Amino acid sequence: MTIEEYARTRVVENNWMTRFLSDTISGTVTEEHLEKAKKVLRDKFLIGLLEYKEESWSRIISYFGIDLNKETDPTKWECVHSFLKTGANKSKSGLGKLTEESEAYSILLLNNNLDVKLYDYAKVLFKYQGTLLESV
Repeated sequence: MTIEEYARTRVVENNWMTRFLSDTISGTVTEEHLEKAKKVLRDKFLIGLLEYKEESWSRIISYFGIDLNKETDPTKWECVHSFLKTGANKSKSGLGKLTEESEAYSILLLNNNLDVKLYDYAKVLFKYQGTLLESV
């Protein structure tokens, strides 16, 4: 199955994160559900972003008081730094990369427009939380 074929199926995701955070698993989701999901993110989450994975990890360590020291626990330290360098959870499906010009991208964007807005809000929260953690 290609990405385009998947995008056209009945099982394609439809604003899954907005649904999950607003407790609306079935039915139509609206901007009101998006606002509920934003509130949950704001009130309950420490935001980490893959595009800033080292900074995100530093925040997690700081916020939760995790002792991660190369000298006292080199195995744990190496594991974390290996993950930060090489990543994890990479697709091995062989379906290829999704490009913004593709039909599949357009379909997925249409089906997940509220999740895209939620992600944009998470990026704003990430910056805001960074200023809060600096002052601690």
